[in-house]
Amino acid sequence: MKVPAVYLTLQQALRSTVLTFFPATFFALIIWATSGSINGNTAEPLRAGTWIWLISHQIGFKLVLANQSNAAFTYLPMLLIIFPYLAMRSSIFRLKAFGCGKPKDLLLYLFWYLIIALFFALVSMNKTVKPIWWQIPVSVIGIFVMALIFGKYDSSIRKNKDSKFHQSISPYLGVIYILMGLGCVFISFLIIANLGTVENLQTVIQPGIIGSITLVLIQIAYLPNILWALVNYLVGFGFNVGSGTLVSPFAIHLKSLPSIPILGIIPNKTHSFWILGGIFIALVFWKLQIYLVFAGKNQKQVYRRILISVFYFTAIFCLLGYLGSGELITTSFAHFGVDWWKTPSAFIIVNILLLPLSYGIYWSWNKLRSPRKLELVE
Repeated sequence: MKVPAVYLTLQQALRSTVLTFFPATFFALIIWATSGSINGNTAEPLRAGTWIWLISHQIGFKLVLANQSNAAFTYLPMLLIIFPYLAMRSSIFRLKAFGCGKPKDLLLYLFWYLIIALFFALVSMNKTVKPIWWQIPVSVIGIFVMALIFGKYDSSIRKNKDSKFHQSISPYLGVIYILMGLGCVFISFLIIANLGTVENLQTVIQPGIIGSITLVLIQIAYLPNILWALVNYLVGFGFNVGSGTLVSPFAIHLKSLPSIPILGIIPNKTHSFWILGGIFIALVFWKLQIYLVFAGKNQKQVYRRILISVFYFTAIFCLLGYLGSGELITTSFAHFGVDWWKTPSAFIIVNILLLPLSYGIYWSWNKLRSPRKLELVE
């Protein structure tokens, strides 16, 4: 007897939720049990687990602080998004294995998941903490699309590494990996250079055993945010650590820092030579542009590939800029992270400026190889 798609999709939506909600709730229960709370109501850690679940979906909160001032928590750890992404991708694979891989079935799964997310947001709100409602459908749909796209990419690698989809997306992922590697190297250098400051912040906080573990996990969860901020620093635009602040190779304007040890790596002096990192990043994208020019069979295909490349990276940079900026709980850190529009704008301008140079290299190479008619024709 064939199970109706409505039940299978609901089952997989609940499964995806449980895979991420139970670990979040367990983590919240441990923190609650070791924090010495005088209130024995277990609804507190359950609500906190729900908040962690929503935060992992990049859903922010509006806050009412103790002094009755309004604030928000929208500067969220990017790394947590991997958990709902993996849960969704696993459920999508299961739906396809059960014969429910049609678009209407996947949309039904998305519908059930969205209903669950709205329910969690509703039951977790109180007078001082309220979710930002419009972010719920945007975030859930975004993670669902990511699971579909990269799930297809993973399947194409397993089946055939020479597939057209794999070949089309691999160069772009390679550039992303280079940027991530550059950011990791830069973070390692800054930690070594500012190890004393990081240790002093850790000593001042004195979080205890469980608190230390929690603090380490929080810093790991924020690593992608820090990586993207440092990439913006290398490009020259820098990042913000609160309203009216700026940290860039050319200017340092700081007021105060959150008590997070990893933020001790923030440079306290100008270092103009770090702009060389931005030049290296520009060269990486220029190399990709040259590859696209040489790989095209005709001029129309070259233009199409370059436009796809520009659109792809602009969308990714805008998304990273959006996720890598926001408000960090208090009004003092209302503008935290990067300015989302600067790096995408610079990327588009640099691509336009480098395109004639890429074509010049291509034509020069063809002339050196053969005096015959150039291959790049309409």
